[in-house]
Amino acid sequence: AVHGIRCRLEFGNPHGRKGVPSDYFQGVIEKYDSVNPDTAGEVLSTCEGSWVGFIDFAGVRYWDIRTTQKMPCVTPSNILKSDSRLRPDRLALEAKNIPEAQEEKSRMEEQQRFERGLREAVHGKHTSR
Repeated sequence: AVHGIRCRLEFGNPHGRKGVPSDYFQGVIEKYDSVNPDTAGEVLSTCEGSWVGFIDFAGVRYWDIRTTQKMPCVTPSNILKSDSRLRPDRLALEAKNIPEAQEEKSRMEEQQRFERGLREAVHGKHTSR
């Protein structure tokens, strides 16, 4: 590191504390000697948290999923032609046209089997590793 600052983290529950989530981590941000990086450095701050819950630095909570404003999911205006939301069987199913959805699904599966046969005719049968 250019500035000789690093974060050392321990994951899990190294001290066996009760009520600690499985994605818990704790550690320190420290200034260290880049010539002798294996020695502990000067602790600048402590940190602890969980990947999907919170993070605290020096006992101050900087982020908490419970108080963070949730972002709405937005469908992009330009989706790829291959996007599964455009599949004819799915569109028919959303329109509650079950017979058409089943027909489209069968048509698509038959097309996939046909294309697989062409690939196997050229490259041989695929085998799992």
